[in-house]
Amino acid sequence: MSCKNFLGGAIAGLAIGSIVGLLIWHRTGAAGGESKDDLTKIGGIGPKIAGLLAANGIGSFSRLAKSRLEDLQRILKAGGPHFRLAGPATWPEQAKLAAVSDWVGLRDLQSQLSRGRKV
Repeated sequence: MSCKNFLGGAIAGLAIGSIVGLLIWHRTGAAGGESKDDLTKIGGIGPKIAGLLAANGIGSFSRLAKSRLEDLQRILKAGGPHFRLAGPATWPEQAKLAAVSDWVGLRDLQSQLSRGRKV
């Protein structure tokens, strides 16, 4: 396989993953009748990961706050190789602040993070 074919395939895979993630994110509501929150406010979560989480029943800050790290890692792994760099360790902590609308606390926490990871 040539480098050109590999790169073309990788770019096509990312594009398809982006489209699927966005479609899921827009179509899927939170489980259990909870309101759907904008999970992209959590450091380290973009639209694709938000869609993946929503497809797995995590569409609200409160649901994300209650999620176990092992479950988040399992969801990311099942999502495919383009999610392997995501670091969900701080997502529940950030989501707890967002769930109670503590935006100042969330901003302070996020100022200590890089792409959602503690630095």
